[in-house]
Amino acid sequence: MTDTMAQKKNIDSLQLLRAIAVSLVILLHAGSNGTTKFAAANPIGSFYHLETWGAIGVDLFFAISGFIMTIVMPAYLKPGGWKTFFVKRAVRILPLYYLLSALLVFTTVFIHHQALNIESVVKTLIFFPLFDSKTIVSPLMGVGWSLSYEIYFYTLIGMLLIFKKDLYRRMLLLIVVLSIAGLLIPTEIPLLKFLTSPILLEFGFGIVCGLVYQKFNKLELLPSQKKAISVGLLLTGLVLMCATIFVRPDFDLHSITLVQNVNEKAFYRALLWGLPSAIFMLGTILTMQSFHKRTPAACVLSGDASYSAYLIHTKVYLMFAYVFKYLSLGPVLYLIIIVPACLMVSIVFYRLVEKPLIKIFTRPKKAVAILPG
Repeated sequence: MTDTMAQKKNIDSLQLLRAIAVSLVILLHAGSNGTTKFAAANPIGSFYHLETWGAIGVDLFFAISGFIMTIVMPAYLKPGGWKTFFVKRAVRILPLYYLLSALLVFTTVFIHHQALNIESVVKTLIFFPLFDSKTIVSPLMGVGWSLSYEIYFYTLIGMLLIFKKDLYRRMLLLIVVLSIAGLLIPTEIPLLKFLTSPILLEFGFGIVCGLVYQKFNKLELLPSQKKAISVGLLLTGLVLMCATIFVRPDFDLHSITLVQNVNEKAFYRALLWGLPSAIFMLGTILTMQSFHKRTPAACVLSGDASYSAYLIHTKVYLMFAYVFKYLSLGPVLYLIIIVPACLMVSIVFYRLVEKPLIKIFTRPKKAVAILPG
């Protein structure tokens, strides 16, 4: 297999993982919020912790981000590379996020005639909780809370790119030090809680997986040995992820408020959801590579559109909920169809809105990254 083919399959496997991650988030929100439109109980709500388990998709996203950054960071080591890194991250995230946030402001103020929370508006613009007074405030778009940690993670990487040496070691050390500080140093200041959140460990797990991936490909192992290790990692991660459906601490792992404002809870989530997600991610990537499997085109498209899906799915599943209720189709069929339906709408939105929007802010020049995102 050529290097180009290997890279292509690697990209496809990451897109598959993104599709899985966003599908879990869609199922979470459609199940907990969408089914309320039917005036009936969530069909999966009585099965242990399955109703809220889909939140693990965010933890999988964080691990994927760490992995991808490990692979692409060397491309930004040339002089001024840190500037290019920040620009590419900004172009990838900000235009669509700000556009949808602006539409939300417009509908809230001029259509629903409701007042806006100023702290939420500020948080939407700057991501960091610089002006949050008592607790960390969520942005106008609820799902945007996770983007704040993504932006923070990218900021740390950009700062380290300036020094150019020992990137991975320094990044992992910084994440560990910040996380330990968040656990050991009590503080009621929202900004300090955010900056020292142990949720950063999930990005660190992704970085470790990226380093393991690079080492794994250099090992002189028999194909059968590589397959056995890859499948073993995949199954281990999957089993550990699914185990939290049945066994969980006496608090809500999926609670955004707890994750943002109580660092001990963020630490538990990083261990119980973040670490298994990272192992599952690495196992999936290595399994696809070891077995020379190509990801189905539909999964690649869904992965490409995962950012769009993450931002717009809360409106899409509500639209389908109203339609299903009007047609008296019931919540069970709704939950069966809602994930592929949201993904299909998101793919259309990605092609018609997100991609053209990115092109507006992108100058045509040779790409420096070998992986998407």
